[in-house]
Amino acid sequence: MIRIDCTLVESNIHALTTSSLLYDSVRALSRLLSRVKEYGLPIIFTSHTCRAKKRDLEILNAKRPKGRKKHYVGLL
Repeated sequence: MIRIDCTLVESNIHALTTSSLLYDSVRALSRLLSRVKEYGLPIIFTSHTCRAKKRDLEILNAKRPKGRKKHYVGLL
């Protein structure tokens, strides 16, 4: 017999958007590639996390869908 007890706690979790998921994937790939570079493997890699974060914020703050689309292209 198993008894499970759970308690719910309110927390602030941001709503997922496609731009935030894209930014998270860029951040994760950059972290993995930098770890590969630490092992001394010959890899040419430039981190684009700052640029991706900037594009993510521009998408979130865009007032018109036309401007949002332009920033999505930059993020992709």
